[in-house]
Amino acid sequence: MPLADVAAFFAKAGKSLIIEFVPKEDSQVQRLLSTREDVFPSYTQTGFEEAFGKHFEVVRQEKIVDTVRTLYLMRRR
Repeated sequence: MPLADVAAFFAKAGKSLIIEFVPKEDSQVQRLLSTREDVFPSYTQTGFEEAFGKHFEVVRQEKIVDTVRTLYLMRRR
């Protein structure tokens, strides 16, 4: 599902959002992609922030210790 569609869905669902961005470098994503072609070129942290930035402002973001993941607190615009 495109990130823009996910962001629009969550914008309709509530005023605030806590969401984790899991990049392709994450071991679990690598495992999922190991058996299929990567057809998600815009699935990057920048692409994520741009898609969600159309609907939300980032209140806070924190890198999750010892991972490549980032946790976001967002508020709908």
